[in-house]
Amino acid sequence: VTRAKGKLIILGNSQTLINALYQKNDIRQTSLFQEEKKSSKIIYINDPSIPFDTLGEQNMENVSPYDFM
Repeated sequence: VTRAKGKLIILGNSQTLINALYQKNDIRQTSLFQEEKKSSKIIYINDPSIPFDTLGEQNMENVSPYDFM
């Protein structure tokens, strides 16, 4: 789909555009949605004997900034 000043130009299969506009499936099949289905990397620490100053100190040796993107 391309938009000029006064015109809308649609190239390709128009039925594909119509199907996308009237899609009844509310669940989007994006890569983010698929990643959320995978096992969670969150580690819950529920040990009252551990003081708060040591919580979160885990081995972060192989973690890069790209792991958080």
